[in-house]
Amino acid sequence: MGVPREIAPNYGPSGRGAIRFNKTSVKVVAES
Repeated sequence: MGVPREIAPNYGPSGRGAIRFNKTSVKVVAES
């Protein structure tokens, strides 16, 4: 699942999931 760079900063360890920035796309890793 890719997320716009504008929304990426909104997500974080304290949020719904961790953010990992790839060279081509941004992937969001959700932690339960």
